[in-house]
Amino acid sequence: MSYPNISKIAPDFNSYANKLKTKIKEHIKNTGIELVSFEKNYYYVSGFLKKNNEFVYFSTSDYRNIFKNDKILIRTAKNNKDFTGGRNNFTSINDFGNNINKLFTEICWQTIQNRVY
Repeated sequence: MSYPNISKIAPDFNSYANKLKTKIKEHIKNTGIELVSFEKNYYYVSGFLKKNNEFVYFSTSDYRNIFKNDKILIRTAKNNKDFTGGRNNFTSINDFGNNINKLFTEICWQTIQNRVY
């Protein structure tokens, strides 16, 4: 039995990942949000965004699953190494910018409430 070489990223996935990275950058342009990391994994991508020293983690579904590959997991994170973070939320690439901004707003309000109480 032959197994694919998982140390190499497939050309079709590489193209998809590069286009996704471009779209993410377009969504966060002029928002004060920074793309801290963008990792191409084995048929999915993940990474971290940062705004005002707060973080959000994102991860796509398996690229090969045509029915789920438009779902992107997003959640709050303590830092750019926190892969467990807050509660899971899902978005499409079309709503990515809006939903990321909502998460950062949620983090900001939680921080303010924690300071007040």
